[in-house]
Amino acid sequence: MNKLLLILLLLPIFASANSAGLVSGIWFETTPVTDFKEVSVYSVVHNQTDEQIQGIATLFVDGDAVVAEDVVVKRGDITRVGIPYKFSAGPHKVNMHFTANNESEVTSLELTGTIIIVVKDSDGDGIKDSDEVLDIDDSDPLVNQEEGLTNMSKQLLQKITKNKLATSTILTSINDARERGATVMRDYEEESRESLEELQNKENLTKAEEGKKREHQLAAVGASGVGAVLESDWLFYVHVLVLVLSVGHLGWKFFASRFRTVEEE
Repeated sequence: MNKLLLILLLLPIFASANSAGLVSGIWFETTPVTDFKEVSVYSVVHNQTDEQIQGIATLFVDGDAVVAEDVVVKRGDITRVGIPYKFSAGPHKVNMHFTANNESEVTSLELTGTIIIVVKDSDGDGIKDSDEVLDIDDSDPLVNQEEGLTNMSKQLLQKITKNKLATSTILTSINDARERGATVMRDYEEESRESLEELQNKENLTKAEEGKKREHQLAAVGASGVGAVLESDWLFYVHVLVLVLSVGHLGWKFFASRFRTVEEE
């Protein structure tokens, strides 16, 4: 129950009774997103109606529909949608639409657009090109060979690398915790799905079992969304940044109100 409450607090869930549609959130197969090959864009479709729904999920890039996929969701279930697309390098606005083929009430037809920066990667090693030289032919692919480093920049680089170990240790610990959290959420999602399937296959459910069924549906949706955030390193750090900025804003408002009170006295 504590896990369920945590998920509900962290993730907006559009899962009202007798409705269906997209669950808030888009994530990507790999990060950073590069222009070297196709990358799958993921979201989740839920179905809280009493019948199976069929529909079409459409990927939009910069306002244009680029790829569409057929989607089938069983009654009272959720499904993950993955649409592959090869992006060009540069900034893009990405969102997804869902249209049901039957008369089911779809409450979330469109997700809020997500802005991404697609990096140029000529050889597909996942490292952004520093220059136009292929990394496999470049003795130091992270350095721009056309410009070189001045003596001052070399000294600065040496100072930074001296403290790299401490920073790397902290980041490694955070990433380890993030990956463990993602594993826990995926296990919890699978557990909720199994419990939900048992209840769906059972006839003449009691009121208590109907409540449990509803709880497992919400838990599965929430675990899927939170797991996606934890699996994606950039998405995780974006959420952390938003949280830090929110706390800082609240702190500023608190101290500002205190100062105004002191001045009035």
